[in-house]
Amino acid sequence: MSDQFYDLFAGVTTNIPSDLTDIYMGLKSKESWMLFFNYLYKNGEKIGSYLSDLYTVQVGDKLGIMKASDNTLHFYLNGIDHGKAFPNLPEVVYGFVDIYGECCQVSIINKESATGAGAEAQVAIKKAPNFSGRPAEWNVRTGKAVDFKDTIPPTHMSRCHGGVAIVWKKQLDICITPLSDGNKRLQSIEIRGAQPLFVISVYLPCKGSTDSIEEFRECIDLLNEINAIYKDTHNILLGGDLNENPIHFTNSKKSNYLLEFIKEHNLVTKDLGPTFIHQNGYDPTCIDFFLYGKKYSSSIIKIIKLEDIPGTYPIITHCSKIEI
Repeated sequence: MSDQFYDLFAGVTTNIPSDLTDIYMGLKSKESWMLFFNYLYKNGEKIGSYLSDLYTVQVGDKLGIMKASDNTLHFYLNGIDHGKAFPNLPEVVYGFVDIYGECCQVSIINKESATGAGAEAQVAIKKAPNFSGRPAEWNVRTGKAVDFKDTIPPTHMSRCHGGVAIVWKKQLDICITPLSDGNKRLQSIEIRGAQPLFVISVYLPCKGSTDSIEEFRECIDLLNEINAIYKDTHNILLGGDLNENPIHFTNSKKSNYLLEFIKEHNLVTKDLGPTFIHQNGYDPTCIDFFLYGKKYSSSIIKIIKLEDIPGTYPIITHCSKIEI
């Protein structure tokens, strides 16, 4: 795990596991006691702090959760009891652990197999030898979450947001450099070669978010800066969730900002049709695109949409090889 790429929270709940189909609603609708970073939450409300901080958990650490005989809840880290977290727990509760981010595996172990971790350790967090069957090929290297710094646990947010990330095969490490250009909604890398490629992953604000127009314009301004800096030395490929349609424009401020950006840098794209289907099964929208300069068009072999994924359809581009 990396301290930039994970959220970990653990605790107990009165929810019956088989009934817990929606974590967010489940942990708020019934009683729950949870540790997130070093904050204690009861029924979704922060009630205090705790000695142990889950933000410091590393690969190989063992986290234990114990309901003591006096109905108090304790958390253990590598066999050390960090003290009483909650009093007066009900007789029957169920333990849970949830993790988001750069983690290969969370393993549940019993106290007999928790060697060296203390008799009460119940959950081991370790690096897995296998991930999707091919762990050695991929290397998650750079990404950002829109609400990463929010102290509210993801399960208790009214609406969890997404983020941006770029993943590549380890064998390409020698020619890829993660870049700091952009903000929390823009992630960039440089692929070095005879004609370097500047890749930008974007997640622009949606219509319903607070201050979305101002934030959208801020992102467009940053993209203008990036294009101004790199357009003479790099090919630029931008892809992701634009939350606007760069082919069929409207009179909205966001649409106009995007149109000006595309015209200024002479960008083109491909219309793949709807890429997002609302959970009601209707209201399809076209919000996911690749944008690139006309001079790079000859390097785009094809762009396709995968329609067998429910909800959001991933889009894929195949590009010509870069001469190193």
